[in-house]
Amino acid sequence: MVMKNAYHRRQTRFFLLLLFSVVISGCVVYSTPPPSGTTVVETPPPAQTEIVIYEPPPLIRIERTNIQWCQYKDYDIYYVDGYYYVYKYGAWYRSTHYRGPWVRITVLPEVFWEIPATHPRYDIVIRYTPEKKGPPPHAKPSEPRDTHPRRIER
Repeated sequence: MVMKNAYHRRQTRFFLLLLFSVVISGCVVYSTPPPSGTTVVETPPPAQTEIVIYEPPPLIRIERTNIQWCQYKDYDIYYVDGYYYVYKYGAWYRSTHYRGPWVRITVLPEVFWEIPATHPRYDIVIRYTPEKKGPPPHAKPSEPRDTHPRRIER
């Protein structure tokens, strides 16, 4: 029995030392290295932005149009068909009230084609206006066609 106890103690001591050495050595975990080089992330303007207009804008009608316009601090304000439009941060925003809320839009209504080329912001406005529908202005009017098939008699 004494022999068994001594053997059992040695075996227990061996496993405890083995367990202790494993715990002390531990598992080494390395984090992934940071990526090399530079990554440039371009973010578009926010969908909603801080456009602050404290008072009703002093709009004037653009001649030969139903569009009203004024320059207000850092941006221009347009008003047409019940909506205000503002160009800011390289994007257009629309609202039903001059105090907002403003929502980003990507295309202006076709009514903006009425703005004359002499308008100070014509280039910016036309860039965001959809193509006109219908034939281009240089196209010749089409001749009326006979839509009824003719019977050829022999």
